[in-house]
Amino acid sequence: MKKTGLATSFIFTLCATVATYVSQFGSVRSPRSAHFLRIHENMPHDTVKRLKSSEQTFPGDAERLRMYARSWTDFRGYDEFLSNAHEEMCHVIRNTREDAPHTLFNTVQFLGREHLEKCVSKYPYCADALSFFETGINVDRLLVLFGDVTENLTHLPFITKARKASSGEGILWPLNVGRHFTPMALVAENDLPWKDKQERLVWRGKDTGCAGHRRVLKVKNLFNSTDARVDVAFEPQLLDEANSGFARHHLSRREMLRNKYLLALDGNDVASALKWMLYSNSVVFMPKSRFETWALESMLKPYVHYVPVASDLSDTSEQLDWAKAHDAACQNISRRATEFISNFIGYATNSGMSRDQRIKRAIVKAYNDAMGQIMAGFSPESCDALGEGAAQVC
Repeated sequence: MKKTGLATSFIFTLCATVATYVSQFGSVRSPRSAHFLRIHENMPHDTVKRLKSSEQTFPGDAERLRMYARSWTDFRGYDEFLSNAHEEMCHVIRNTREDAPHTLFNTVQFLGREHLEKCVSKYPYCADALSFFETGINVDRLLVLFGDVTENLTHLPFITKARKASSGEGILWPLNVGRHFTPMALVAENDLPWKDKQERLVWRGKDTGCAGHRRVLKVKNLFNSTDARVDVAFEPQLLDEANSGFARHHLSRREMLRNKYLLALDGNDVASALKWMLYSNSVVFMPKSRFETWALESMLKPYVHYVPVASDLSDTSEQLDWAKAHDAACQNISRRATEFISNFIGYATNSGMSRDQRIKRAIVKAYNDAMGQIMAGFSPESCDALGEGAAQVC
């Protein structure tokens, strides 16, 4: 009898949930959009906003530390792991350019403060990486990667601007801050109130880099769209000749912000414009990002911080229909995205790298602890017996 009562209660609750959904959205969607009801984080905004607020709060320092440094926060090296780490250290040492570290991209180097100081005026990564030496904790040398593509080194605690969200390779650190964070400070002078924006989806970007082919396929899908609300194209500058037919005129940030809907697409890593887009009064449309940086993009939730679209952008018009029908919900998504990314607005100023010192000191300590174990049994002379090898980056 009790089981029957529980089953009846469950069915009643399920029916009520579906009835509420239908009353808000008209009907349960087609199989192509069945993801709307599948799991918690893919629920529409009107459902998400009723979830307890603790699920939407910004993470505290301890959680951020775990996300940035992953398993390096409690590293305990065993013999086989340390042996692999020593092989990777040989690869790194052979590749390091102490006299000109800024000339090597997408490859981990082993650098001291004095090496980074040589390139501070030549390359923004050098100045940002120097902040690792400025937390008050002594660091001998730093394993660091300059560039967009994370090298396939799984046994070393190198710092990197970005990594695949599905991997734990590298320790995230705010690098190339000027390109990724500074534009947030320019949003206010170029933005419009939500009510004054046009109901259009816009994107401009490049096709360069290892991930360029992914963008090409996506842009091709939308470039010739018959939906007048869609304006997606490559920038004409520095465009591969084969893709020149998919270019349109440049759009300034001010011109883009005249529109309610901004498309963000991964390139070699997270879209460089994503942070200022989230900070704006517009709402971001994007496939779930495959990457994460210091801004914790892997914590962004669909229908909470952005409007999701399929990885091939095939449901873009359908999602624009949803957005038009739920204008207030989209405005709230935009507000919540701004609240989230506002936690990093300090990095848009010259004093940005002095922020988050408690977290950064914990990362530096974890790095020192791990490197102490790795270097204790390492001899650079042993590298002579190893082959050159090369880590794959693209």
